[in-house]
Amino acid sequence: GGAVHITGDNNSVIKSYFDDNFAQGGNGSAIYVHGENASAHASFFYNHGCEKGTVYIEGNHFTCNNSEFKNNTASHGGAGIYVEGDYSYIDNSVFINNNASRHGGAIHSIGSNAKILNSEFRNNHAIPSSTDQDYGLGGAIFINGRDNEISYSKFKHNTARNGSAIYNNGDDLILNDDTFDKLDEICNSIEDGNHSLINKIINMDFTNDGLGNIKIESDVEYLYKFTRIHDENVSTELAIEFVAK
Repeated sequence: GGAVHITGDNNSVIKSYFDDNFAQGGNGSAIYVHGENASAHASFFYNHGCEKGTVYIEGNHFTCNNSEFKNNTASHGGAGIYVEGDYSYIDNSVFINNNASRHGGAIHSIGSNAKILNSEFRNNHAIPSSTDQDYGLGGAIFINGRDNEISYSKFKHNTARNGSAIYNNGDDLILNDDTFDKLDEICNSIEDGNHSLINKIINMDFTNDGLGNIKIESDVEYLYKFTRIHDENVSTELAIEFVAK
């Protein structure tokens, strides 16, 4: 914790401003929490550097709302938020120009039943490596777990080797009423034949070269174009291209 380290449950950061803190070779350049029910409300996090997470959380039921993360970097993942725990809830927050060298430029989430809602992701990057194919996954979000949801959010000008908007490494992710820029994509990691894909797509917009929106109003099986990627250095992956009806 470059600025704050907390061990314990039911702690909150409210209407706070964090700028230019560092955790060299460590996690949580602004805040490191080991505990349940941590929360950040109406707070601002700018210009941080660390290995994982300007806000780093180990614990269930983390909540973040009405907050902004801008110009943060992480040498591993989750330059904005790195959370390991179930039932995370991120709402009405903004992530701009956050950069991670491996996974999740803005958010790296490991856990089930997470919800990321009503948020904006612009110019976030997971930076690829020419020597390691595991780098550069999830320009805005890298998410791993079951029954997670990303809804009512906007993605624009995020970049990555795979999954410039979202890289899903879990089961049964639900996307509902999200808006994606033409350069953004979603990619699922397929580890074995039984590994499920995104569960459902509802009411999503993809802006496409000024030609208007491609409106998606049906389940995944009717609207995806699948391309398997085979690489001896990585697990088999599935790139997903969204196409008009």
